[in-house]
Amino acid sequence: MVKVDYNMNFLHTDSSVLTPELRLFPNPVTDILYMTGMKDDQFVIYNAAGQEVKAGSYTAGKGIQVQDVSKGSYWLKLERSKAVQFIKK
Repeated sequence: MVKVDYNMNFLHTDSSVLTPELRLFPNPVTDILYMTGMKDDQFVIYNAAGQEVKAGSYTAGKGIQVQDVSKGSYWLKLERSKAVQFIKK
């Protein structure tokens, strides 16, 4: 049996209409991770195991310093956006 949810959630805060499109570059990154589509916000970087690796404040137009993060795959989560994956080389 398949259940279908017809609730469109147009005003829900997780709606793709209200969530800005976040783009990271360069990806893979070595030193500084830049992004477009975001204003000032709080961020958290998680490793592949879901452990918090780094947290701080993001200022629009400035990058996030990641040179102190080990090589690997990570997720960047901003308070007002969905998590986005990036690679640290």
